[in-house]
Amino acid sequence: MYIIVGAGGSGKSTLQEYLIKNYYKNFDRAISTTTRPMRKREYDGIDYHFINVYDFCEKENKSEVYCVEQYNDWFYAIEKKELEKENGLAVLTPVGVKTLKSELAKLNDSNKLNNITVIYLKVDGKSRLKKMLESRSDKQECHRRYIADEKMFENFEENADIILENYGYCKTLKELSAELMDKLNSLNKLHNNELERNVENDLEI
Repeated sequence: MYIIVGAGGSGKSTLQEYLIKNYYKNFDRAISTTTRPMRKREYDGIDYHFINVYDFCEKENKSEVYCVEQYNDWFYAIEKKELEKENGLAVLTPVGVKTLKSELAKLNDSNKLNNITVIYLKVDGKSRLKKMLESRSDKQECHRRYIADEKMFENFEENADIILENYGYCKTLKELSAELMDKLNSLNKLHNNELERNVENDLEI
């Protein structure tokens, strides 16, 4: 499973959309579930699974969701069925990534845990704040989110398998995607080499 992580205004959802559309053989959208109202130009089952609070609590009680988070008055999570997608591509927060790994570790699900690749889309704060202020009407909320993200993403690089830097939005989606695919290929080769070494060690024993 692939997880894109990025601060507000970094373009993480836009990158996810581009990858799903242009690299559909490599990625399958892993859709989060939320109780917040649907916004304009959003579609149920594409952008999110939109459900009410009662249904959300039912899923949580049945352990059908992971990474439950509350943002303002709304709940967010990712359903178990979405994690079953072999090449699922999700968007999560740093807290969501940490929670997901912790929950999978408790379940001793090493297969899913080892197959998670975290992609950090890193954009400088000045550019992100400017973009949010230009595209959203609630300026106070923009500043609040910017400050919260600065704290949330402090030292997050240590938790990422791949880092895509796009300071000043200097790279196009096409360029970012090509860079990501190159890094994924290198990462897969590294994992394959590690697997071969482990097999050789087992044979020697």
